[in-house]
Amino acid sequence: MRRPPRRCTPPTVLAAFPGRKVEGVECLPDTPDTVLGTDDGNLGGHLRTLPLRTP
Repeated sequence: MRRPPRRCTPPTVLAAFPGRKVEGVECLPDTPDTVLGTDDGNLGGHLRTLPLRTP
């Protein structure tokens, strides 16, 4: 017997950074924050912390 296909929940957007893409996400222990990291070969890397919002 075939199972019906599972419906996936789309990912939650934490933030948008025009001109950059987030390449790393890490939850910080004992805080509600996450670290978002980018790495651009020409512009260098950037780190930013944001509160993790859960639906």
